[in-house]
Amino acid sequence: MPDVTKHGADPEVTRTILQYLYARPSAAETIRRALEYQAQGHEGFRWQHVRVMPKALTQLVLDGLIDRLDTPGAWYSVTNPLEAMEAVSRFFNEQADIRRERGHIGSSQLPPLPVGVPATLFDSVLGYADVKRQLFLALGTPTPTHVLIHGKPGTGKTLFMEAIGKLPGALFRHADTVTKSGLRRVVTQDRPRYLILDELDKMSLEQDTILLELMDGIVSAMNYNESYSEAIDMRVFAAANDIRHLRPELRSRFLKIPIRDYSPEEFIAIATSYLVKNGVDARIAELVAEGVSHKSRDLRDAIRIAKMARTEEDADFLVRTLGQEAQV
Repeated sequence: MPDVTKHGADPEVTRTILQYLYARPSAAETIRRALEYQAQGHEGFRWQHVRVMPKALTQLVLDGLIDRLDTPGAWYSVTNPLEAMEAVSRFFNEQADIRRERGHIGSSQLPPLPVGVPATLFDSVLGYADVKRQLFLALGTPTPTHVLIHGKPGTGKTLFMEAIGKLPGALFRHADTVTKSGLRRVVTQDRPRYLILDELDKMSLEQDTILLELMDGIVSAMNYNESYSEAIDMRVFAAANDIRHLRPELRSRFLKIPIRDYSPEEFIAIATSYLVKNGVDARIAELVAEGVSHKSRDLRDAIRIAKMARTEEDADFLVRTLGQEAQV
């Protein structure tokens, strides 16, 4: 594909095309082949030149990526070639960066992982190669290592927790819903291998007493005036926005991993992919992801808006009013 050396591409159009490519990655290769064919001096292209069926090109016409030419036969051209070239170039460069990041934590460089922990565990989370490697190392240690990921809302912490929560023997809980007796009971009865606690900073001091005990590998109880304790083999993975208010003795039991903010482009890609995978219409997902990227950049906001929106107009309205005071 030719390098992007020209200037004057419309940034908004380029961004729109890039978002489309993240939502429909298969279209990126089609657009790249079309641009390469047109760069050879051809005014347009046919389906044979880009090696996709005409139905796929019809969809790209409907989505505004390509135009159908007013010539005999089914000939097409890229609608905004300069912006499309820049968007495609950025898309494939970013994908190459992601593959390189994954290469740093490839299976050949991972520690021996427990049964049921795939090397693709965190592939749904874009970027954060260092965080992924630290988590894999913690999962692979012979004795329990507890990990606490902390950072601003919307930085992907919950995505990491949800990924670990899908492992065999995992128990996922929101920390503010956990009671002292309930946590002891579920650990004693279910014996989870991994305890995942999201929003740990919302756990009360009374509730975290049992957590301190569990992280030391012991669970105790009292039945009929007789107390007992037994050893447990459990790893705790937690996420928090602000760890300053956690008790020092609780913080000291964790390997603490700070996590940076997503860039707007990263957030759009992640939010769009997450929403589409969870059944949201692709157009609404793109609109919500882009809008929230300019506001809170919080995945939860994107999820809430996407659940409420029935149409693109709904999504646009909800995004515009996000964070605004109500009109009186």
